[in-house]
Amino acid sequence: MKVRINTIVTYLVIGLYLTMLPDLKAQPLLSWEKLSDVNFDLVWFEEHQSKFMVPRFGAIPNSYKNKKVKIKGYVIPVDATKNLYVISKVPMAMCFFCGGSGSETIVELEMKKGFSKRYNTDDVKTFQGVLTLNTKDVMHFIYILKDAVEVSTP
Repeated sequence: MKVRINTIVTYLVIGLYLTMLPDLKAQPLLSWEKLSDVNFDLVWFEEHQSKFMVPRFGAIPNSYKNKKVKIKGYVIPVDATKNLYVISKVPMAMCFFCGGSGSETIVELEMKKGFSKRYNTDDVKTFQGVLTLNTKDVMHFIYILKDAVEVSTP
């Protein structure tokens, strides 16, 4: 009986420990609707001698700031020779560049070091990485997924 209780306690302790390991828990799939909670202000940038739309992120995107997330969408190669990709809520024909969707429908993929895979336009893929909310660098998108890696989805 004592061995059985010790075994049960051991399994409970191991189970509790595993639930506290963030990397072992499955990351939820971030929905595009949650990223749409953003407004924009027109701001002058002296270094570019021009005005740009600067995002003001709402509470929902801010709750994911600098957190590991997964997002699923359509891959759009920006420059495949340099491994520059974005992931979009909609296919390329309807995306931010071509179809008039907002910039909140695109996430820049900053791939993890050592990445070498190539994707085709409109491949539907899921990526995981750390979500950055960009309010300062107008040469990048408003959402950046850092250390991005492709992951499978059930």
